[in-house]
Amino acid sequence: PSSKGYIYVWNSKENRVAVLDKDYKLVFPQGEEIKDSNKENYFAVVKTEEEINNLYSLGYSVYLKESATVTTVNASQGFDAGKNTKVTTVNYTGGATAKNVITRTNLPLDNKGKIKDITLTINAENDSVSHYGEATEVVVTAVANESYHEFGKVTTLKVTKGHILAENSAKIGDLVVTSEASSVKITNENKGSIENFVVETENNKDVNITYNGKSGSLEEIKSDIAKDTNIIVLGDENAVNMVSSVEELQKILKYKKPVAVTLANSLKLSSALNIYSKINIDLNGYTISSTASNTLKLYSGADVTVSSSKESGMITNEYSSGSAAAITVDLQGTDAIFTLESGTVQSNAKDILLTLAIGNSKKKACTVNINGGTVCNPDGHKNGRAISASNGMTVNINGGKINGGSYALDVYSGSTSNINGGELWANALVQRDDEYGKSYAIRAYDGGTINIGDAEVGTTPIVKGIVFRTNGPSRPTIKLVKGEITNPIYSLDAKYNYTNPEYKKDYLKLDIAANADVKFADNTAQYFLVDDLEMIQEGNVWKVVAKTTSAE
Repeated sequence: PSSKGYIYVWNSKENRVAVLDKDYKLVFPQGEEIKDSNKENYFAVVKTEEEINNLYSLGYSVYLKESATVTTVNASQGFDAGKNTKVTTVNYTGGATAKNVITRTNLPLDNKGKIKDITLTINAENDSVSHYGEATEVVVTAVANESYHEFGKVTTLKVTKGHILAENSAKIGDLVVTSEASSVKITNENKGSIENFVVETENNKDVNITYNGKSGSLEEIKSDIAKDTNIIVLGDENAVNMVSSVEELQKILKYKKPVAVTLANSLKLSSALNIYSKINIDLNGYTISSTASNTLKLYSGADVTVSSSKESGMITNEYSSGSAAAITVDLQGTDAIFTLESGTVQSNAKDILLTLAIGNSKKKACTVNINGGTVCNPDGHKNGRAISASNGMTVNINGGKINGGSYALDVYSGSTSNINGGELWANALVQRDDEYGKSYAIRAYDGGTINIGDAEVGTTPIVKGIVFRTNGPSRPTIKLVKGEITNPIYSLDAKYNYTNPEYKKDYLKLDIAANADVKFADNTAQYFLVDDLEMIQEGNVWKVVAKTTSAE
């Protein structure tokens, strides 16, 4: 028979072909009819978006021709991509009447044969939906308790409401219970493959989960789930995820959700770990290192807190290519935050000026908090710097140890450093043959702001010297409230001469009040005091006091 003027459809339930006329009326098999209640079982071959929409409006399912160029399908009945590899989005929406629907998708290819992503969305609280084939992401916002049946291969399957059944042929990378879920049911009794069971908890820490018939909170049924799959908890900073491989850590970070991780092994990266969200990392005595020029890259949205429940934990760098330097922790995104509570952040072994433990290569607004632990260049370094505070960066040092090769803290215009505690020192000596050829913990270059000490805080910072250099009219601001300055305060400007009264008159002035709780190892700060202040020696230290007049 000729196909002209007719449409061939496949009855998926009975596995046979039927023929419709141009008005979509059944002409074969003769004497039968297609009822509205089972039209979803009839798949019509289509090519254009118009044909797709027309057949869906009549209640039929569709089978897409291989040559069709449609990329998005909004389905209300079944959909089968056949051999077509162009579709990137399938949205299935159910109606008021319950149906059993089949969907089949392929990984799409671009015109060069490169694999693209495809997303299948299911919003059908009355329907049961079966999926075959492959998809990058399946999002089940609602499905009947008779369930969504996964027979195919899915990278990420997200569920908010309904029942997910992994059939024995299923291969699911991450099965995600979304943060919007209140109650979901997962069945894996047929032993489909689920690599990770992921729970997003930021909005619903008490989500009820039924897994293979057992119900309860995640904590109550965690051991049952763990028999089949690895568990990842996102959104709860107190729910610890043990991590023993780079792949596991990268998988957790890809969700860009708040998370807490504890290392079970040392991790060696071949590329930087990119972070876009809030994460608490317990190094647990292990090491994160990288052979790339950065170990951690913090982008906008990143809020990283590092600690180590065992003292030896470290984040370091092993980059060794060419003459380029490396930054172990690089805050590249606007408003990125890095906090060190304990453990060590150390630069790599290349002893050159631009080797940094912590820096901000993109010079965007960001914050570094050092509350404990150690930030350092390796022992013996003379050129590397522990922390470089560039434009837009705020550094808060409340404790810990900062040890640099040339400088512990290098300060540039547009940055603010608040040093309320901790110890800062450097290894390298300034190349002078007089008493000022010493090491200096802080270098202030141009217009950076440095605040040392806080009268309201119980800690006292120890700073092994401050050196500064100006460039034109831009000068650093150095405020001293409380602390111990255990090496000189000194200028790197070549023209500077401590004994030149004119230069002294026109030069940088320290912001310090008389009788401030600041102890100096020598009297070099006198050259940078305002006219009504002077220095006096008390035992082995010097202090700033109000200048006395001859009458007094």
